[in-house]
Amino acid sequence: MKRIEGLRPTSIVSVATPGAVPTPAPPPATEPPWPKSTKLGAVVEPPVCPVEALAHLITEAEHRLQRLADRALPSSVAALIDWYLELGWAQASCEAALLGALDALDPRTGGGVAEPRAVYAAMRQRAFAALARVGEAFDRVEPAFAQLVHQGAAWPAQPIQVADDRGDGRPLYHYQNSFKRQPGLTAAERRAEYDKRVADFVAKGGRFEDIITATPGVFDRLTAGVRYDYVMDGDGTLRLYPTPPRDDDALAKPGHSLLAVGGPEFRDVRALLAGEIWVYRDTAGDTECVVVANNSGHFKPTFADLPNALPHLARLGLPADRVILFGGPNNLPSMLAEIGRKCGVADAGADLPPPAADLLTAATRSARPLALRAGPIDTSSGSR
Repeated sequence: MKRIEGLRPTSIVSVATPGAVPTPAPPPATEPPWPKSTKLGAVVEPPVCPVEALAHLITEAEHRLQRLADRALPSSVAALIDWYLELGWAQASCEAALLGALDALDPRTGGGVAEPRAVYAAMRQRAFAALARVGEAFDRVEPAFAQLVHQGAAWPAQPIQVADDRGDGRPLYHYQNSFKRQPGLTAAERRAEYDKRVADFVAKGGRFEDIITATPGVFDRLTAGVRYDYVMDGDGTLRLYPTPPRDDDALAKPGHSLLAVGGPEFRDVRALLAGEIWVYRDTAGDTECVVVANNSGHFKPTFADLPNALPHLARLGLPADRVILFGGPNNLPSMLAEIGRKCGVADAGADLPPPAADLLTAATRSARPLALRAGPIDTSSGSR
């Protein structure tokens, strides 16, 4: 019996077990009040996806990414929605191709490593490269999102330069928590903002002991199905908490403010990075790569800051060649829902792609190239 885990179009992460000891899993009483794993289901010896079908998937993603690279940034809400939908389809196609290639290359599957092995390995590398381009595209379009959805009026980041050169000629920054307010909060006001978040978290059933402080090997203990909010402080300490499976204010979530501190007593911790983390795993459960994104509204690190995480991730057992740096915001269902609320668009997320596993299943069963979408999205007029 094989299990396909961890690949969904925009929610592909995993949950680590708290504590330094990797096993056993914590008892149900220590779990957050929602399921931490959303399995994609078990498939009994699924056939290997033909090379031609995987090539179509990854080529489809590459073409979409090139169209976005050649396109001016959106100047209307309708064009922004179309941009994100195009990007979502590119991401789902990349993920489907990656899942198929990993399945074909896994010696522990029913049929062993599929041939031609070198071609499947090349598909895997193309999928990794395309996913990195997806992350770059999310970063590129962020200014348009900020202007069109927030009218450029959002609170600014509060960076503090701590070194002139981080090793590549760029300055090293840490970020002060903005608490989603304009600069200038007093020490008492900052403590009050933190205490308010603590009270909300505890009132909804949240427990600080469920916050995960990463230890070496943590990424090999992740399970598929959810994203993580994370904060990495200036010393490289990484704290994580599974993101709720739906955008629901009734669910307890510590957010980046509480993750930065890790407990109920306020400390004014500066972040090296903050955002979301998720993993890609093969059918046998091996961690293939980890995505590190910078989508944090409280700290707002930039895409250019993401390499700062690499030496600290290496100390946790994750080499740089297994990390994909991803711009944000990038959680498309949440973002499109926000666009719908703020901009009055009722169907903003109606055309999101299906899960990557579904695309792969369709590709595997198809005897001819897939028509993943009826033509490219036309945003030349800004209409949908």
